[in-house]
Amino acid sequence: KTGTLTQNKMILRRVATVESECAVGLTSCSAPDNDADFRHVLNTMIACNTVFVQYERRRDFIDDQDTPQMGDVYSIGAPSSYALSDSDLADEELRLRGFGAPIYEGESPDELALVKGARRFGLHLSKRNANSVTFEGPDDRETKFKVLCTLPFDNVRKRMSVCVVGDRPDEVIVYTKGADSSMLGNAGKRVKRSSHRRSSQEEDEGFHDERPRLLSHTQSREDAIRARVEEYARMGLRTLVIGMRVMRRPEFDEWHRVQKQVWISNGDEETVKMLREQAEAIEMPTRVIGVTAVEDKLQDGVERSIAALREAKIQVWVLTGDMQLTAEGVATACGLFSDTPVDFESDSKETYEGEDVVVAPDQVSELCAPLSSALDRLDGCLSVLCFRLDPSQKAEIVKAVMRRGGVVAAIGDGANDVPMIQAAHVGIGISGHEGAQASMAADFVLAQFSFVSRLVLLHGHWNYARIANVMLYFFFKNIQNVMINFFIQTTNGYSCGFPINMNYSILYPVIFTSLQPIIFGVMEQDRVEKELLADSNMYEDGRNGTLYNYKQFAFNVVDAVWQASICYLMTHLITIDSPATTQYLGFVLVSAMFTSNVAHLLMETRCINIVQIGVQFAGCIVSSGYFLLFDLLPTDEYHIAYDAMGDFTFYAAVLLATLICLTPRFILRVLLAADTQVVGKEK
Repeated sequence: KTGTLTQNKMILRRVATVESECAVGLTSCSAPDNDADFRHVLNTMIACNTVFVQYERRRDFIDDQDTPQMGDVYSIGAPSSYALSDSDLADEELRLRGFGAPIYEGESPDELALVKGARRFGLHLSKRNANSVTFEGPDDRETKFKVLCTLPFDNVRKRMSVCVVGDRPDEVIVYTKGADSSMLGNAGKRVKRSSHRRSSQEEDEGFHDERPRLLSHTQSREDAIRARVEEYARMGLRTLVIGMRVMRRPEFDEWHRVQKQVWISNGDEETVKMLREQAEAIEMPTRVIGVTAVEDKLQDGVERSIAALREAKIQVWVLTGDMQLTAEGVATACGLFSDTPVDFESDSKETYEGEDVVVAPDQVSELCAPLSSALDRLDGCLSVLCFRLDPSQKAEIVKAVMRRGGVVAAIGDGANDVPMIQAAHVGIGISGHEGAQASMAADFVLAQFSFVSRLVLLHGHWNYARIANVMLYFFFKNIQNVMINFFIQTTNGYSCGFPINMNYSILYPVIFTSLQPIIFGVMEQDRVEKELLADSNMYEDGRNGTLYNYKQFAFNVVDAVWQASICYLMTHLITIDSPATTQYLGFVLVSAMFTSNVAHLLMETRCINIVQIGVQFAGCIVSSGYFLLFDLLPTDEYHIAYDAMGDFTFYAAVLLATLICLTPRFILRVLLAADTQVVGKEK
């Protein structure tokens, strides 16, 4: 979603009504004197939110440690919920100097941006509780709103409202903020993005335009606000529409009585629906009075990361709740759209090969229908942008793509992304200012979006290669072990005689040859890091299944049978017509089998380091030490290993068997594979 591409450090940039507009910068701003709507917009920014005020940093009682201070955050570079923006740093500095600057905390960065933006106009939120909101005005006069009811945001209404006592005791004002689609109806059509931005000097000096926008007789208030919204969306800003409603106290009391009755009823789906209807009843009709716009800059490296994913032929979908213009602005800025996008048409049969596609929210149900072929037409497109989606719609799209056989990774950073993350094959959480819900629900957690390309293209490739080679090796060594038992039966009259030490045979797959492939699976790197990051096309090895398929499986089965036959044949040849005992034959046989396994795994290893060599050497010591210790027991195998290790024939047989066993694999893997290389661990 678009929120994972941005820094989530919201800064208020525009506050506007029908008559006035003010650009918010780093310095103080003055509200227009002759615009009453502007004052109500500022009141909404202060009162209609979940931000609460503290005058000292919270203490973390979970581990009984103080939360990180300003210096701690920068020393560890933690992009967590404690990371401080520029305005946070200024507040922190004032507090450390003893000026007692308040510390604002809230559920959403958007709300924090509005409250901090209101401070630029001289309105300082100083206290909040369930029944009141207190703030100081530009003249240091304290104002207190008595809160009668708060209607929280939900994904259906897409609005939040607060009911406060008005200027007169018998008057109630309902301040509402929400998405333009819920406040104004349908969003405007797509228009070409404008490159015009006011100068940085205007931004920083708090430029404001009080020139009246005279409405023609055909233009309504909503049309004027919609024009503002579209203008800010072209600039890449995220907008909220502000509305208010004034009602008499008796009317509000009657509504509040019904709302309380619904609230205390059973908490089932019907109750939720009735509460939503009650909220609609008091919020509508609302008088649209203004719009706010906040800036959320892209994270560093986003464009490069998306370009790498697209080069790897990974189809990137953006599922966002933002309005269309804002979503398209972010998609264009991050390089998701290589050309002008086309609108998806559900009632057409047109395919979108090589196109960037925009899907409207009313087409999502058709797209996700189980028997619909609409999704097939997006198979060859470069990217897809779906806007104005709620969390359930995001999850439905993920499930629909998975039903078609796609392997889906969902990337999110907030609580509204949890359904999407949980529905996907792989969930990736971006830790930041949106809380920890997405991180707790995800399989992987990253500090920023730019690390996604590294996770997928580098670690994804490495892990696919590791798992593929480890699985093939486990199949190989177990088939080899079983086939040796089969070849033994061909020369002992199928009498079920077994010359190999029974304890060693049981422990062979779980003790003597288990740690080596595990270390291999942890540390193996079939390609160097720079090579994988420089050429995204190498990721196709995993998607095409080139390292683990029927051909590779069959090759390893044949190789296991070949090596088992050679190990037994060489052992049989040196012991035939000799006074060697059956136990001697078994020791030579398992020694040849173990040595060929060690050499086999080293041949497959392309990242040879001291750890892998040490583990293989330790495995040889443990295997030989087992037999030497077993020699000390008064059994039929007394001194078998000791005598064999003093005989040159034993070493010749084991070495020759190992060389012959690995000859076919050496020819195919090394001599005929030009891209195979042994790499060292880069520091």
